[in-house]
Amino acid sequence: MSLPFASHLDFGAMLDFPPWTARVFVYAGLCLLLLGLMAWLGSHRLQRRNWGRRLTMWGGGLFVVGTAWRTLLELLSYVLG
Repeated sequence: MSLPFASHLDFGAMLDFPPWTARVFVYAGLCLLLLGLMAWLGSHRLQRRNWGRRLTMWGGGLFVVGTAWRTLLELLSYVLG
């Protein structure tokens, strides 16, 4: 089944990000990682501890994406190719 609108889309233009995007991901990831660690390790309540763990995981994920930004863009351009 062919999608008629997909032939007119330029996926390469969708991956055109400003050069500071990777730095934003790294700094946001580090901030979330530190806040999450403080909430995860410093809380006595289970709900806040779970929230801190999720925040730490999201921060770590953003940090990894920011540090491997070029690799992620190359992977996306290959997949969307």
